[in-house]
Amino acid sequence: MKKSSDDVKMISGEAPIVFSKACDLFIEDLTQRSWIDDDHARQEEDASQGVIVD
Repeated sequence: MKKSSDDVKMISGEAPIVFSKACDLFIEDLTQRSWIDDDHARQEEDASQGVIVD
């Protein structure tokens, strides 16, 4: 986040809250994507070894 102008001396009190929520959503998305990728890789590994997993 950056100030829109050099004349701006303060940011809104809501800005840290919005930024914090954006960080939370970003981390949640990264976590979900890593779990999906890991699950997909594990299924491919099991299939290549002939393992049947329910």
